[in-house]
Amino acid sequence: MRKIQKSPNCRPTTCLQLIESVAACYELVISLLMCAVVSKVRSKQLNI
Repeated sequence: MRKIQKSPNCRPTTCLQLIESVAACYELVISLLMCAVVSKVRSKQLNI
């Protein structure tokens, strides 16, 4: 059960890089969602 042992070469820099990459992915997803919402709103305005 000790297989889930953290690797000793996990430096704070790599953890920070991981957090930064995750944050970048979240920003990308949020921007895509905003684009979808804006396009839906614009299409609704055009239909009216």
